[in-house]
Amino acid sequence: MPMALGVAAVVTTGVSMIQQRNAASRAADQTAAASALLAQNQIDVADRNALTIENVAKANSDALLATSNYNARVMRSEESQVGIDSAANIRAMRKDAATYLSRQRAAFAGSGIRVDTGSPLAVRVATAGQFALREAEAHRQTVAKMEGIESRAKATLAEAQSRSDLSLYEAKSRADLTRYEGQKAAEATRITGQAQADRYHAEGTAALLNGASRMLTTGYDLYQGGAFTPSSSPALSSPSKPLGTTFDVSGPITTGGYA
Repeated sequence: MPMALGVAAVVTTGVSMIQQRNAASRAADQTAAASALLAQNQIDVADRNALTIENVAKANSDALLATSNYNARVMRSEESQVGIDSAANIRAMRKDAATYLSRQRAAFAGSGIRVDTGSPLAVRVATAGQFALREAEAHRQTVAKMEGIESRAKATLAEAQSRSDLSLYEAKSRADLTRYEGQKAAEATRITGQAQADRYHAEGTAALLNGASRMLTTGYDLYQGGAFTPSSSPALSSPSKPLGTTFDVSGPITTGGYA
C-alpha cells in the first residue's frame, strides 16, 4: 500500500472513530436528559392527579358537612319551636284549669256550700290534681319530642362526620397510591433511559476500540510494506565487495583469491 494512501486511511479511521464516539456520547447525554425530563413529568402528573383526588374529596366532604349542619339546624329550630309551642300550651292549660276551678268554686258557693271543707274541697283538690297531671303529661311529651329531635340532629351530624372521615381517608389512600405509582413509573423511566445511555456509551467505546484496531492494522500493513523504511542513497551505500577480495578484520587484507 502506498504510504500516502495508508496515512490517509489511518487519519480517516481516527476521525471516524472520534466522530462515532462523540455521536454516541451526545446520544447518551440526550437520552439521559430526556429520560430525566420524562421521569420528572411523570412525578408531576402523578402529584397533580393526587392533589385533584384530595381536593375533590375535601370539597365533597365540606359539602356533606355543610348539608348535615344545615339539616341539624333545621331540626334544632323545630325543637325550639316544639318548646315554644309546649310552653304556650301549658300556659293555656293552666288558664283553663284556673277558669274551671273558679267556676267550680262559684257553683259551690252559689249552692250555699262551703268550698273550703269536706267534699267540695276534696272535689276541688281532685280537679286541680287532674289538671296538674294533664300538664305534667304534656310537659313529658314535649321533653320526649325535643329529645328525639335532638337525637336525630346529633345522629345526622355524627353520620356526616363519619362519612366525611371515611371519604377523606379513602381519598388520601388513592392519592398516596397515585404518587407511589408515579414514583415507580419515573424510576422505571430513569432506569430504561440510563440503560439506553449506557448502550450508547458502550457503542462509542466499541467504535474507539474498533477504530484503534483498524489504525493499528493499517499501520502494521504499511510497516510490512516498507512504507516506514528509509530510502537507500548511492552516496551513502556501502562499497561493493570485489570478486576475489576477502576482508579479514583480524589481520592484514590479502588479495588474489579466496581466503
